[in-house]
Amino acid sequence: MSLPKFWKEMLQWKLGNGPQSVGIPYIVPGGQSAVPVMLTQSSRVQAGGLMVPGPITSGVTVGLSAASGTVTVTLGSALLAGTSADNGKQITVYDSVSALWRSILITAFSSTTVCTGTLLSTFSSASIAATTVAYGNPLPTNYSGGIWAYLPAGAVSGGALGWYWCAATSTATANSILQVTSSYQATMGTPSIPTGFSNAVGSGSNFTQTTAQVALASMSVAGGLMGNNGTIRSLSDTAVSATTGAKTISLQFGGPSALSTFFSGNGYFGQGLFVRIRNRGVQNLQYVPSSETSQSGLGQSGVVANYLAIDTTQAQPLSFSAQLASAADFVVLEGFTVEVLPRT
Repeated sequence: MSLPKFWKEMLQWKLGNGPQSVGIPYIVPGGQSAVPVMLTQSSRVQAGGLMVPGPITSGVTVGLSAASGTVTVTLGSALLAGTSADNGKQITVYDSVSALWRSILITAFSSTTVCTGTLLSTFSSASIAATTVAYGNPLPTNYSGGIWAYLPAGAVSGGALGWYWCAATSTATANSILQVTSSYQATMGTPSIPTGFSNAVGSGSNFTQTTAQVALASMSVAGGLMGNNGTIRSLSDTAVSATTGAKTISLQFGGPSALSTFFSGNGYFGQGLFVRIRNRGVQNLQYVPSSETSQSGLGQSGVVANYLAIDTTQAQPLSFSAQLASAADFVVLEGFTVEVLPRT
C-alpha cells in the first residue's frame, strides 16, 4: 500500500533523510527569543545603579502649578527644546523630600524652561528645591521582566562597553527607570535571562550613546541547511523612541546587509518585519525581496530588495542590528524568530 506524501516525508525525517530533501520548516539553533534588548539613549547610571531616561542636570529647581494631575512645569534651567520635539518626552525629577524619582510626561511645549505635563505620581510638594533632573524619551513599558541594555564603557563604574542586564525597579513612582545589574556580556548572541546578578555601581556621569551600528542579537546558520532552493524566513519585532530621527534596523546575513529599513515618526512604533532570503537554485546566490511589515504609528520606512552571493554550503552568521541617527533616541528588539525552509 502506498503511503500518503505527508507520511512519506515524515518517515524520511525520522530516518534521517531530511530536512533538506523534504522542506520541513524548523527554527535555526539560537534563532528565537522574546527577551528584549535595547540600544539605549544617552543617559546616566547613578551610583546605586538606577538609569533614568536621558542625561541628568544637577541643581535645577522645579516649580509645579499643582502636586498632581496635569500641571504647568517651570524649570530653573533651560533643559527643554522649546519646540514640538518636547511633546511626548519625559522629565524625571528626584523628589528629595520623599527620596523618590518621579516622572512628568510632557504634553505641550512652551519654552526651554516651561511646558505642560502630566505627573505620573503625586509629588511631595509643588515646589522642588535645587535637585537632579533628567530629560529624555520614555520607554514604551517599564520592562518589569527585565531587558538587556547596551552601554558605553564607563557608564557602569569600571565597566566595559557592552550589554548589561536591567531588572525592574522597586518603585512605581517614576516611569522608564531601569536598575542596571552586574550581569554583563560583551556581545549578544541569543538573548536570555541571566541568573545570580547584583546591582551595578554607576559612574554617576552622563554618557553619550554610540551612533555606530550595533548587533542586537546574532546566531549561525549551519552550512548546507538551506539546500539549493531553500529559504530563511525571519520575523522580528521592534519598538523605537517617538521622535523624528531615523532609527535603522538591519538583518545581516553572511556579512552584508540583507535587509535595511529605517523608521521615523511621531509615535511609538510596534513594528513587525517579515524577511525572506531565498537561494536561487544554487547555494551561493540569494534573492531578498522587499520585506512585508506590520506596523503601528509608522511615519516613514524604507526597504531595499537585495541580491546576495553568500556561500550557504558553509556556516554563515546572521544578526539583527540597529543604528541611531541621534544618540538621544533608542531602539528595542522585542523578540524574533528565524526559520529555515529547506529544499534541495
